[in-house]
Amino acid sequence: MKIMNEILIDTKFRLNNFQHDTTLQLSQLRDEIASVKNAISLANQQSTDKVETISQSTDILSKSIKQANDALHRKLQSVHDNIKKIIPSTANMAERLLQNERSERATTETPQSEKSNDNGSSERATTETPQSEKSINNGSGHERKESEQSPTEQILEVNTDIVDTVDRADTPLKIGDSILKGINRSGLNKNTHIKTLPGRKIKDIRLTLDSWDITKYKNVIIYIGGNDMAEGGDAKKSIP
Repeated sequence: MKIMNEILIDTKFRLNNFQHDTTLQLSQLRDEIASVKNAISLANQQSTDKVETISQSTDILSKSIKQANDALHRKLQSVHDNIKKIIPSTANMAERLLQNERSERATTETPQSEKSNDNGSSERATTETPQSEKSINNGSGHERKESEQSPTEQILEVNTDIVDTVDRADTPLKIGDSILKGINRSGLNKNTHIKTLPGRKIKDIRLTLDSWDITKYKNVIIYIGGNDMAEGGDAKKSIP
């Protein structure tokens, strides 16, 4: 019996210890759960506060932008109204200035124009001397001379031939009178000089050669068309 009592006491002691440990663990678990719930609640509250702060900032910024747009619109409307007021006054002022200028010009131009007409007629009468008549005659003769010049000479006055600028003792010179094209350089020596005198007759070529320094050329070769040969005289007599 005594042994049974001892066993019963020991069992009750163990049960009490187990119950105590279990209660302690449950209490710790409840504390941890409460701590997690508090952390979650705090995080939710902070998120709610942040969202509310952002929403308030957005509302303030939106109001500021709206106020700025309204102010800009009022300024633009004011400038537009001022321009509408200025344009009629400016146009009226310009019209008045133009009318005044026309009236002043009308009052001042009549006496001056009469005086200038009188002075111009007297000056023309006194300056038309025999010398001026002579210059006029010379001018008309010069114009007739230019009008009698050959059309081909006027059109083909510019010489576009390629000429070697280096002086050599054996440089040949080739002269052509073609109106349409110059001498073909294909196959010629690179130091060959080429000149084109379009539409020139034999005597014209002779006069041109007399004006050039041809002592540096070893040979002078002239290509003359049949019509130019016939109209220009004997080539042997004209060009030695």
